Amino acid sequence: MADDPRLRYIGLEKNSSAYQARRVGIAAAKARYVLFLDGDDELARNAAEVTLAKARDSSADVVGFGVEMVMPAGQGTPRFERSLQPKHAELIGEQIVSALFPLGQPAQGHLWKYLFDRELLRDAYRQADESFQFYRANDIPVSFLALSNARRYVSTSNRLYRYFFRRGTSGQSIDTIDQFKFYLSAVDSLESIDDQVPAHAHASYRSARRSLISNLVRDCLERTTGDLRDQCFDLLLSRVGALDIVLASADFCREALPMLVEQFEHLAVSPVQQARSVVVTTSHLKTGGLQGVVAAQAHIMVSEGIDVTVALHEDQDIDHPITPDARNVTIVGNSWAEKIQCFIDICSDVDADAVFDHHLLYNEYWPFYALATRAVGIGTIGWVHNFALRPIFNGSTRTSFIAANLHTLEDTVVLSPTDVAFWTINGVDNAVYLPNPPSPMLIEQGTDSEPKKLRSAPIELVWWGRLQQSTKQVAELLKVASGLRDLGVEFHMSIIGPDGPDMTRAILLREAQRIGLSESVDVLGPLHGKELTSALQHADVCLMTSSIEGFPLTLVEGQALGLPVVMYDIPWLAYLEGNHGVKTVPQNDPSQMALEIAAFVGDPQSYQDTSAAALTSARRLLDVNFGLLYRQLIEKRLDAGHRPPPTPEASQMLLRLSVEYSERTARALAKSRAEAKSLKNKMAAAPFTPLSSKVEVPGIENFQQYRKNRSTFLRRFIAKILPSTWKQANFIAERNAKWNRTALNSIARQQQEIARSLNGLQQATKESAARTAAMERYLRAERDDLRNQ
Repeated sequence: MADDPRLRYIGLEKNSSAYQARRVGIAAAKARYVLFLDGDDELARNAAEVTLAKARDSSADVVGFGVEMVMPAGQGTPRFERSLQPKHAELIGEQIVSALFPLGQPAQGHLWKYLFDRELLRDAYRQADESFQFYRANDIPVSFLALSNARRYVSTSNRLYRYFFRRGTSGQSIDTIDQFKFYLSAVDSLESIDDQVPAHAHASYRSARRSLISNLVRDCLERTTGDLRDQCFDLLLSRVGALDIVLASADFCREALPMLVEQFEHLAVSPVQQARSVVVTTSHLKTGGLQGVVAAQAHIMVSEGIDVTVALHEDQDIDHPITPDARNVTIVGNSWAEKIQCFIDICSDVDADAVFDHHLLYNEYWPFYALATRAVGIGTIGWVHNFALRPIFNGSTRTSFIAANLHTLEDTVVLSPTDVAFWTINGVDNAVYLPNPPSPMLIEQGTDSEPKKLRSAPIELVWWGRLQQSTKQVAELLKVASGLRDLGVEFHMSIIGPDGPDMTRAILLREAQRIGLSESVDVLGPLHGKELTSALQHADVCLMTSSIEGFPLTLVEGQALGLPVVMYDIPWLAYLEGNHGVKTVPQNDPSQMALEIAAFVGDPQSYQDTSAAALTSARRLLDVNFGLLYRQLIEKRLDAGHRPPPTPEASQMLLRLSVEYSERTARALAKSRAEAKSLKNKMAAAPFTPLSSKVEVPGIENFQQYRKNRSTFLRRFIAKILPSTWKQANFIAERNAKWNRTALNSIARQQQEIARSLNGLQQATKESAARTAAMERYLRAERDDLRNQ
């Protein structure tokens, strides 16, 4: 090395960290451009030549290049290796740092990935204290500042750096608290430039910092256990704080959620002495029962003197207006962490005492929001807007996820005592029963003063809601109509509501016409405001065919107008208790529903009595002081009646329904398996030519239309008299091969979809079986207790 004037050795008196060694090297560098090489890696022989030429040709002050990962045989991290390769051919000015440190992506500040203009590096070091010594993540403060101030970045896909994975000290196991302290020092490295980061790079800097913190969260999760994990996590918590841990995990380490729930269990929220401000959050305020509840809550709490802000995850048109009662804002951000931080800022701006989250059933990010609000001293109260067994009914695996994370909430509001029983049996100790509030329109109009009297034929029937077959079973209404026709009852049925995911107005109209009911059944689409009220006032009976519901406000709205209700039995509905204005029939029994309607026609006095009972039930709900209930909920002053203990009857119902829904899922699983087997057989027997086509050898004139050159008159003439050529045969073979590939790919895609469905259904079946076993154990314990009394 001494014989080569291009090489210089600079010895340091002591180890002051690689960060300081690079400072010395950069200060001593004479060339305009600088490459870096870690002691345990290698540069390609042509690395300097290729990158220097790239920099000079494009007048760039930063050149990125590809990386080759060298790993022991049998090991591989292809995702990490792909992430190291350049993704941008060219970047200019402020877009450089945002593209190379993208929001929500793991931060990669390796200096060895780039050729730098020497002055960029010197400027970066000039902005830092000369005494800094960083032994972990010591390149990211330099690379971040250099890239933040770069003018032009270009790249080459050539892999010019050989990175020997885990040859050095990085990535080794953690056996002691001192080892974790070493990794924790990465935060010091990046935070050393906190005051030097230019404004345009702030978002990328925050994301990079969260990325570093998430590495430490993952270290706790994957590389420590027991007491050592607790000690390491406490160190991390004391260094960066609970909120930053939640934000980092939300973007980069979501698998750590169970550990966060456990570690943050000690975080207490101060009691609210007098509720003044609440942030209510959900996805949107378009048409829907949940959205109606949000609008009603806003109206009621404002009337109670509580300030309300509605924070929406989606910026969509609003069908349920909440102004002037409350303000609405949209949660914005380019990653989960950015959105959660935005939500925290919203809560801070209005000095929120509590959060009402109405979206628990529909996403998997809500626990991160609940943990984040808890980290800043605000409790979250969650609403479960459907029956507890809804995930099992759907064949999904969400029940376990919900149950595992409800502890992040101050309280979990459910819609019936049966729901309280379910969650209590499953180890959730914060479940509380509250009914859904009536809508602002219903509060304003109240109930009719007198019961309805049945008018002359035809009897007017009405159903309204979203046209959804899977849960609301709208098509059952046509079966009810057929039953009434068979009984000779004169009737007219109005079906009101927007299209759903699996049912539309057009489908219902076609089916009604097919079975000869188009004169008796109208499918009106969505109605709102006065139009809806007018349609309901004109009706005689409200129908409900749902298989599963939480707390359907359509029942209350119909009964407030004096409408008797005929519905499929939903035994857990709290609103049905003592409600004599409802006639229930077994699920999926449209004939019995038709008989109940016919009984009203035959007995007008019975109809009038049922109408009077409907009004009584609606008034009972309207008389509830929901404003006081919400205040007591926030201030933790609800009486014990809202937290009823599980009863044997509720447990038996849950057990029966769990078995019913599990068997429903098992039947769907068996059907899916049969379909998968059928598709596999089709794939195995797939011919080399499409089954549906009889391939005929085309004449030359047909062949020529696929060629670029036009056929002449002579060629067209010859085509009619000559047989096919070998070129035609080749053309036909290629065409058939393409048809075959298309058919096989289609079958393969269908098989993949069914395989995914099978996996989901199998998991749901396992969960349901586990919950059934838990309920059986609970029932046996209850029975033994009764025997011992």
